[in-house]
Amino acid sequence: MILTLFADVLIYMFLAFGLWFLLKVLKYPDLSIEQIFVLGGVVFGISSNADNHFTVTLSIVFVIALILSIICSFLRFKIKLNPIIISLIMTYVYYSTSLYLMGKSGISIKNISDNNEFNYMMYSIILLITYSFFLFFLFKSKFGLRIISIGSNEILANRLSISPFKYGTAGLFFAYFIILMGGVLYAYRIKNADISYGGGFLLMSLFIVLLTNIISKRINVFKILFAILLVSLLYSLLLQIIITINFPSELTRGFYAISLLVLVIAMPRDKMKLFS
Repeated sequence: MILTLFADVLIYMFLAFGLWFLLKVLKYPDLSIEQIFVLGGVVFGISSNADNHFTVTLSIVFVIALILSIICSFLRFKIKLNPIIISLIMTYVYYSTSLYLMGKSGISIKNISDNNEFNYMMYSIILLITYSFFLFFLFKSKFGLRIISIGSNEILANRLSISPFKYGTAGLFFAYFIILMGGVLYAYRIKNADISYGGGFLLMSLFIVLLTNIISKRINVFKILFAILLVSLLYSLLLQIIITINFPSELTRGFYAISLLVLVIAMPRDKMKLFS
């Protein structure tokens, strides 16, 4: 049970880390993260079934994250579309792409060892720590500060000749890559890719990010990593309790929504400033 709980926590951390980056750093509310997550799993499933090495899958995910970030940044900063509109459109694009790639709603994944649960946790921990160190040094650099400036004050960034499209693309890439990798590792863990397994993850991630924002309001990568870990663990324990008392599985997404609503109502207004 403890291993299962920890494995669930790692999944929430990938999604929450990506959503935190989108909301807190880029001020980019993206509703499509569930389908980005699913797309990562689909790509891994197809690549693994084709007997490709994991590094090939990693390269494909890297390219996909880059393409998605360029498209969304172009729509946001060149076409000037609202991020909510972009994410709604892209949700259907990702969903259709995943269905087209699989040819059906789900596929089983071959060529995965029996100790995949342990490997999954090791890969996840290594990736999360590496990503955290990368962001730590990124935010200390001029390049990273320019990415932050796009979310903080786009007009001022333009006046300082900081390209919103260029640095917005870079910021979206960092967020989308970690979410896609979360989908990859989740598919590795459960040995299948399915169009429906992202259901509810957006609400769970938003719940975690809102609580994390209370614990650490400043952009401090390691404090954020610890806060996300702590909140994800507490949320996972809550879900385990729900499962233990035989809560109807058909109502779980409703539970996610209600728990998020209760949190939003209970939080002081000054703590709700995710975009500040």
